[in-house]
Amino acid sequence: MSAPAIDEAVAAIQSGGVVVLPTDTVYGLVASPYREEPTRRLYELKGRDQSTPTALICSDLEMLVECVPELRGRLAAPHTRSSRGATRSSSRTRPSGFPG
Repeated sequence: MSAPAIDEAVAAIQSGGVVVLPTDTVYGLVASPYREEPTRRLYELKGRDQSTPTALICSDLEMLVECVPELRGRLAAPHTRSSRGATRSSSRTRPSGFPG
């Protein structure tokens, strides 16, 4: 992605939008985990029931715990650290800011 495209995607996410971003293997729908409305929209666009967990990609474990406070003091979900330093978690616990 070009620098202007990245800036545009960041601005859209910060303003509450949902963005399609390429990853190393697939395209993903991305929304801010810090606001309820963008996550509701993400679920609507995916046609996903709000009780179904979704992926959360964090830059580090601190961000993961910030987004999923239920994990504070314990690691209830398996997680991996990618070669780029991002932390990926899979959890049956929905972050407190998520719909449902």
